[in-house]
Amino acid sequence: MVMRRPNKDFPEDLSKDLPGDLPGDLPGDLPGDLWVFGYGSLMWRPGFTYVERCEARLHGWHRRLCVYSHTYRGTPKDPGLVFGLDRGGSCRGIAYRVAAREARKAIDYLDDREMIYEVYRQAMVPVSLTSRSAGQPDGMDVRVEALTYVVDRSSSQYAGVLAPERLADIVARGEGVSGPATEYLANTLLHLDEFGLGNPGLEAVLAAANDRVERRVADLAVTAHEGSAGEKRPGG
Repeated sequence: MVMRRPNKDFPEDLSKDLPGDLPGDLPGDLPGDLWVFGYGSLMWRPGFTYVERCEARLHGWHRRLCVYSHTYRGTPKDPGLVFGLDRGGSCRGIAYRVAAREARKAIDYLDDREMIYEVYRQAMVPVSLTSRSAGQPDGMDVRVEALTYVVDRSSSQYAGVLAPERLADIVARGEGVSGPATEYLANTLLHLDEFGLGNPGLEAVLAAANDRVERRVADLAVTAHEGSAGEKRPGG
């Protein structure tokens, strides 16, 4: 059993969420098809079988680089950063409709993928299907309950609100079994562009992180060259 502990690095008011404050739990018996809301890598790599894919908006939660990644995009020694759903605002993403016969398999897959650490909490949230709503009369959103994963602010892997320079430092260092954190951030920004949602702040973080990576690679190349030259120098 994973023991949770407060994150001491951020203001205390960010660690006061109680389980009862979170959105509804997933029902034990699904009445029909399952909707899944993706806001990070699920937008381009869902990994489960679905029958419909829609653009969607979630209110009351926003996408933030606020989760230390110890496996997929980093290690415990050099964690990367990935997105989580944090309280407040709204979030555009992708909603997938999964046929009822495939729902339990999809949930098991997602739990194995998203809940390898205690920072994510499974939740059912109301989302508006914006691409479906386009064909509806004005003011009539198509709304569904969708499974998603929100952050638990009491987790030690919750990074809270970090300054852009700090974000760039961590993203530049992070690399895990799924690749570098820079690649993850670039892919997310690319898919947000599909919605016409440019994010200058995150684009600046990515540019700064890439610059740090390039400088580190150049420094390593210089060090390797100097070491090689030293080995070839004849002894005195």
